[in-house]
Amino acid sequence: MKKSLAISLSTLAGAGSLFAVSPVLNGTYPAGGQRGTELEVEFRGQRLEDFQQVLFYSPGFEVTKVNSTNANSVKTLIKVAPTVLPGEHQMRVRTASGISELRTFYVSPFTQVMEVDKPANDTRETAQKITANVTVNGTVSREDEDWFALEAKKGQRISLEVEGIRLGRDLFDPIITITKADGSKVAAADDTALLLQDPALTVIAPEDGTYYIHIQEAPYERNRDAMYRLHVGNFPRPLAVYPAGGKAGEKLAVKFIGDASGDFTQEVTLPGAKDPKFPALALQNGLNAPSPNWLRVSDFPNVLESEPNNERATASGTAQEAPLAMNGIIEKNGDQDWFRFTGKKGQVWEINVYALGIRSPLDAVLNVYDKDSRSLANNDDSGSADSYLRFTVPADGEFFVRVTDHLGRGGPNFVYRAEIAPVEQTLSYSIPEVNRDDSQGRQSMVVPRGGRFMTMMSIKRNNFGGDVVFDPKDLPPGVKVDVDNIPGNLTSVPVVFEAAPDAAVGSTFVDLQGRLIEKDKDGKQTDRTIPGGLDQKLNLVLGRPNNTIYYSTYADKLVVSVAEEAPFKIDIIEPKVPLVREGSMQLKIVATRKAGFDDPITIYMPFRPPGMGADSSATIAKGSNSVTYTINANGGAETKVWRFPVLASATVKGAPLWTSSQMAKLEIGMPMVGLKFDLATAELGQDSKVVCKLEQKLPFEGKAKLKLMGLPNKVTTVDIEITKDMSEAVFPIKVDAQSPVGMHRNLYCSLIIEKDGEPITHNFGARGSLRIAAPEKKVAEAAAPAKTAAVTPAAKK
Repeated sequence: MKKSLAISLSTLAGAGSLFAVSPVLNGTYPAGGQRGTELEVEFRGQRLEDFQQVLFYSPGFEVTKVNSTNANSVKTLIKVAPTVLPGEHQMRVRTASGISELRTFYVSPFTQVMEVDKPANDTRETAQKITANVTVNGTVSREDEDWFALEAKKGQRISLEVEGIRLGRDLFDPIITITKADGSKVAAADDTALLLQDPALTVIAPEDGTYYIHIQEAPYERNRDAMYRLHVGNFPRPLAVYPAGGKAGEKLAVKFIGDASGDFTQEVTLPGAKDPKFPALALQNGLNAPSPNWLRVSDFPNVLESEPNNERATASGTAQEAPLAMNGIIEKNGDQDWFRFTGKKGQVWEINVYALGIRSPLDAVLNVYDKDSRSLANNDDSGSADSYLRFTVPADGEFFVRVTDHLGRGGPNFVYRAEIAPVEQTLSYSIPEVNRDDSQGRQSMVVPRGGRFMTMMSIKRNNFGGDVVFDPKDLPPGVKVDVDNIPGNLTSVPVVFEAAPDAAVGSTFVDLQGRLIEKDKDGKQTDRTIPGGLDQKLNLVLGRPNNTIYYSTYADKLVVSVAEEAPFKIDIIEPKVPLVREGSMQLKIVATRKAGFDDPITIYMPFRPPGMGADSSATIAKGSNSVTYTINANGGAETKVWRFPVLASATVKGAPLWTSSQMAKLEIGMPMVGLKFDLATAELGQDSKVVCKLEQKLPFEGKAKLKLMGLPNKVTTVDIEITKDMSEAVFPIKVDAQSPVGMHRNLYCSLIIEKDGEPITHNFGARGSLRIAAPEKKVAEAAAPAKTAAVTPAAKK
């Protein structure tokens, strides 16, 4: 992402005092526009009446006017600068009460044309006439077909590209076809590696005349309208670029491949810093492609393949040492490319083959060999469809890399880039999904004025371990963040954002950085910045089967927004006593309500320290101001002072409003007393006792209440008190004559120690046994043989 830009229209679209409930943005209409122009864009969704701002993640967009607003629509004028890159741009809508989902807006270098469906353009005979170098904004419905007519001269290039599934609206899988006036097919395209499930093609017109462009959905399963943008013209539309990257800060001569007019070269100026996805926009005869090809920008030099290099003896390269980037094309079926490099014993290199990641059709297989053709390492897919391996150089010398396709395929656009790079320490942050198949729920930080908002923040440490300082940059004025250092044994921690009561309503893009906590040789703590940031995957299109992900986009900045105040505030009453291992606690949560708001508030605990459990939720009832939340700790819970918030939700304006408590302290401690059961025995109808051996671990003041539970039916006891000086506790029990006979193994105890006016609850699980026996007399009677009645002579007769 380039530097982010927020376009504010607070003065054009003001709002009154509203509670912080986020809007819903379904999309924009149209789905894109032409750069260097001003156009009307309608934002459609829900809860848009207090619209204030459009947040574009990239510069060059300006909202110049708001024509109208209501709950479901905002109509604006947007100016798109001539310098804006054609293709996808991310944006959100901000209202006074929240932030919408991320949606995309597509920019074209061409004049915009709207599909005309009156009269319908669903046959070749009624095709809509268009000129070259336009972008058609259209829709198709179930079993719909759209036709367009274009005049072309013999030898003229005709290029098509469709933005369908990439618009992020629907599972729309388009097919495009070009036919001549007599109905004969010139060319057709479905999916492309460069554009995923969207098609593109270029042809050279075989004769003067009218050419008909046909677009339809591949599976013919549409049950609602789907939007598309069809680029038609004489522009270049290469399907690959070679080499697939270069060294940062240099000018790179690239060859664009796959255009019907032939391959052509162009010079690209690379940025001064690394970039895993740098746009290379093809330009020919004054016309740009509608969207870019992609390059990788690295810190090390290129090595280009030199054919023939399909065996080890003719491997490309020289005695150059790594790091370096090897670039090639698997040009035909069965092709394989070999490269050589030198290494020194003990060096550790990461070798990544980038192909599908830069929109090449190659499914790469990677092998490393020594000079004697011995295989040292290999990989097919490693966490993605591209290949990766870590290679430790076994000895000084020359080594060989081989790249092939998994299925033995090849072609002119099977481009790849294999980077041999040192092991690099990086980190990345992401916000975990809060609901299944919902990658956008609570992904923006909407902080009510005078209130708080929390999220779980996941961290991925690449090639390092240890504690990390979470370091967000450029927070909105009046907003602060509360988060503990991220322990090395955790990959997800809670983060609380809090806005001052007088913080200005607005939004900013926040860079998330991290610093590794280290100690120098003198034991003094030092922090070292680790490269990385937010890497948030947002799934825009899902579908059959099982919500398969068909199209995603990635955000590299976190949106933090200050919204109007919430109608309630949540706080945790910090316990004065610890939660002990094998213990439980009733954590008190209180709500401060604004006048007029008394609806239920649901409380959740997204973060639980290792070994701590909790109820799934608790509810502050309508009109109530507090609730207790049951938490517990198992025998292996990590003992330390933890800090954590709770999350709260209530229905406001017909939608969930989310806020959170402060970060509250909770100590998880060792139990103060240990307890073991002696085997207890009893007879039916008799009094007996259950004896527990006590292990005094930490002293306590006064008396503690010990409760015996899990007794069988019709066996009773009473609670007893113990002190820190006792080594044994004895429960008197009464066994009813009707109690069940046998061994009962479910006895357990609860111990409550009062400290500072609060209970410390210990739970001693189902560890005790009680054997109940019948009295000996009854046992003897049950064992005696049954008497048989005597038979008299009269009876015999």
